[in-house]
Amino acid sequence: MQLVLIFMRKALISGAGIAGATAAYWLAKAGFQVTVVEHAQGIRSSGSPVDVRGSAVDVAERMGIMAQIRAADTCVRDMLFVNARGHVVSRVNMRNNWAKPGEVELSRGALAAILHEAVPDDVKFQFGDSVKALTQDTDGVAAEFGSGPGRRFDVVIGADGAHSGVRALAFGPETDYLKHLGVYVATLPLDGETGADLVMYNTPGRAVAIHPAGGRPSAAFMFRAPQIPQFDHRDLDQHKRLLCDAYAGAGWRVPELLDRVRAADDLYFDSVSRIQVPTWSRGRIGLVGDAASCVSLFGDGSGLAMTGAFTLADSLNGDIPEGLRAYEARHRPQRAAKENSVAYATSLLIPATPTGIAVRNVAMHLMPLVTAAQRVGIPRGKWHTRSPETEFRQRKCDWPAGIQFRGDSLGQAMTSANSAPAVKLGDELTVSAIGFGAMALTPVYGEVDDVESLATLNRTLDLGVTFIDTANIYGNGNNEKLIAKLLADRRDEVTLATKFGIQGNPADRAAGQIGVRGDAAYVRQSIDESLQRLQTDVVDLYYMHRRDVNVPIEETVGAMAELVAAGKVRHLGLSEVTADELRAAVAVHPIAAVQSEWSIWSRDVERNVVPAAAELGVGFVPYSPLGRGFLTGTISSVADLSPTDFRRKMPRYAESALDANLAVVELVKSVAAEQGATPAQVALAWLRYRAEALGVASVPIPGTRRAERVEENLGSLTVNLTPAQLDTLDAAAASVSGHRFTDMSWVSGGRE
Repeated sequence: MQLVLIFMRKALISGAGIAGATAAYWLAKAGFQVTVVEHAQGIRSSGSPVDVRGSAVDVAERMGIMAQIRAADTCVRDMLFVNARGHVVSRVNMRNNWAKPGEVELSRGALAAILHEAVPDDVKFQFGDSVKALTQDTDGVAAEFGSGPGRRFDVVIGADGAHSGVRALAFGPETDYLKHLGVYVATLPLDGETGADLVMYNTPGRAVAIHPAGGRPSAAFMFRAPQIPQFDHRDLDQHKRLLCDAYAGAGWRVPELLDRVRAADDLYFDSVSRIQVPTWSRGRIGLVGDAASCVSLFGDGSGLAMTGAFTLADSLNGDIPEGLRAYEARHRPQRAAKENSVAYATSLLIPATPTGIAVRNVAMHLMPLVTAAQRVGIPRGKWHTRSPETEFRQRKCDWPAGIQFRGDSLGQAMTSANSAPAVKLGDELTVSAIGFGAMALTPVYGEVDDVESLATLNRTLDLGVTFIDTANIYGNGNNEKLIAKLLADRRDEVTLATKFGIQGNPADRAAGQIGVRGDAAYVRQSIDESLQRLQTDVVDLYYMHRRDVNVPIEETVGAMAELVAAGKVRHLGLSEVTADELRAAVAVHPIAAVQSEWSIWSRDVERNVVPAAAELGVGFVPYSPLGRGFLTGTISSVADLSPTDFRRKMPRYAESALDANLAVVELVKSVAAEQGATPAQVALAWLRYRAEALGVASVPIPGTRRAERVEENLGSLTVNLTPAQLDTLDAAAASVSGHRFTDMSWVSGGRE
């Protein structure tokens, strides 16, 4: 008789939380001998409620625990906002307005306990222990523990949270990967609390909430603050001091809650941070959950941790290093899609100003009306262009007494609270209704001051303009490096667009010296270089800056699509393409936006490209919407430009063209005078009306070096042009003299 020996592969998981327990379950089911080591003495029972939604529901169903999860649902329906005296000032039904069918909210402790109970009995848990050293070779990983002798494993998984010890041992110090996002969060169990609703109290930059959490009530403290020097996420005494200092003088139940903080021995306190790890594996060592990438304040982290742990185990059916790389390729795009939610959560839960709190409360009061509007057939976009009061009265719906807006739309009210209206482009990409063209912050228009530029960028975000557009060629890469300084503390507030393809500098190109590359190798090289300069691991919108006519566009877009699959890019865009080129690209991969020059004095794109984009559901991003500054009425001759300004070489700034083009500006000024607006606001408003008439979602990206110009541009959203004024502006294009570029083959209009 032949004896067959079966050797089980061994897996070590550091961390027994959501990600760790799920990974232990699935690795054990996959035939691994699993050991889980956890620094704490047991399963953590505290923390804010979390959600199981989307693909995490499928994972839970496969584990046979979804019935238990549903049974632990908090059943909390209403979120109440109260003032310092405890009076309710606004409320929203979370189940009707935010939740989707099948989603479950439960306490973090309940989910952790359910997952732990589901783990097979042969999985070994070592509580009160931690990994102290890791040494790997081609055959395995040697791990040393704080509690005793070391052992060898075939794979080691770091599921030990944002402050991962495994990541520090195998990938480098935490400071290389963790970026503070300007918010701290603490949670405290509240035994004996009997309320049925989630209740929140705000002062500027601070929030306190009490959540019943299905019988596991807790308090949550969230406050804005810069990074605290010598902060230690495990120093309980420090946490208590910080909380008491941060909430000194606050009303409502805060004094009582701070007394409970002082007496607590189960207080969670940490920075809201973003984890940026370029790769989630090193050989046989991998990361999952928050150790790989922190996500949001809205509970998505737990669901994504479950999904990631399942994907990891499912990928380890052969070679370990290859399996870890396959897991990252499959799962990273899912986490990347959620990373921008921190900025939204912060603005909603922790408004920075009294005005912000007031407008948030009004918006929450209106939330049922928005939901009702969608049910009675009002398109969502209409809320940005027509009065909600008008919409509801026309449909004989009740309008709440006392609710008024300065202006004519909910979008305007939200703008005043540092949240600009939003526009959905193509491929489900939603951005602020006005963007910022960062080429203005480069020497092409004259000398720049990086300190002033960074201040302008920060003010731009403060105003709610979060769609920031740059390119690898701007300033020969220095513009991306400038943007990196903005992203260092505010990445989750930014919808980031950059581009590849142009070689050389704008001044040379204006003189007709042009270089373009669109081959697949250059596409891959360019994104890695941009990510390095930007100091981020993903770009929200990646454009082909110009078409390389020597390379099939299918090759270029195919290589760009690979970047989406790899999680380096979220959406694709094209700049200055023809309608035929756009159609060919869309056949390869969804395109979110086309970026081309479009303004009152540059309308060639309206012939073919804009109609094609409207037909294909592709958004349009007009650059130079103010005619490279000419339509603002601040330029009367080339003498007004810096000696190094590249516009001096452009046809429309030539002496022979100036008189005709200044006449166009006079028409814009005349409409501005009628409106009580600036010429820039009228030019941007015209573009908004024109895009709507042509049926394309459009977001202009005017650039400026001065923060006050950003505020001025935002004001265009409230300019309502009359039919006569639109006719005047439409007719102005016929008087423009000179091409928009020296060599028109460089742009779409010259190739159609």
